[in-house]
Amino acid sequence: CPSIFGERYVFYAGRVSTLCGDPVSDWDQNTKTRAVVFTSSFAYATDSDGVTSNVYIPFLFVVLMIWLSSMFAALREVCMWWAVLLRIPTDSSGKGSAIITRQHITIVAAPLDHKVFTILLNVIPHLVLTVALTYAGLVLLLYSDGYYTLISNSVALAFLSEVDDMLFFAVVARRDQDLIARVEPIKVYSRSIVFSGPVQTALFMTCMVILATFLEVREYVGLGGKIDMGRRLICFCQVSGYSCVGAQFLGGLAKIPGIEYKSLFMGSLR
Repeated sequence: CPSIFGERYVFYAGRVSTLCGDPVSDWDQNTKTRAVVFTSSFAYATDSDGVTSNVYIPFLFVVLMIWLSSMFAALREVCMWWAVLLRIPTDSSGKGSAIITRQHITIVAAPLDHKVFTILLNVIPHLVLTVALTYAGLVLLLYSDGYYTLISNSVALAFLSEVDDMLFFAVVARRDQDLIARVEPIKVYSRSIVFSGPVQTALFMTCMVILATFLEVREYVGLGGKIDMGRRLICFCQVSGYSCVGAQFLGGLAKIPGIEYKSLFMGSLR
């Protein structure tokens, strides 16, 4: 082939080795043929655990929902901080007001400078990090190309989301930890329907479902999506597919024996 097609074939072979991965032999019992399938195209085309299979797509949706649930909990905590800082009474004396007993510490007011300090060095950085981590986690999960990669990325994200707690227990002195543990949750009262139980549950659940569905459909459907990428990999790596010009030119099988299947969104992957 290199002597006949020249540098074009050399370039094609180099691209195949880079994009398609290692070749794997697969025996099809129905057609009695041995198909050599590259690992990248196999990861997208196999019907049991492929990236575009009817099993992997719902599994990815569940993982996205779990991640969004974790991040929405963090965002709710930031919202609660804003509500507390805005509604807790301001102590004009500048010393704060708290009820201290042997077992508990109850904060009933806070100085203005403490409120500003908390907003600048706690609430705003917490909000920025939460939004950034949410975005990075969604991108990492959506770009996963298999169960192993998806689960590994999920474990890594779970580790990142717990770094602040690990640093607190590892760095802060035990005496300060015990002091913070004695502080009762700061209670403020709000009549806003956003923080009421049923409305809040419905609002957050609806947002998570809509966001996870939108992101997954956008990642799979359309030009450059995972389904389109699967078609392109099958054509480029396997020279196969009903819409592949190379398969039509060579006159071989239009589909890989025992590999192609029906997709949840786009029907037959061909």
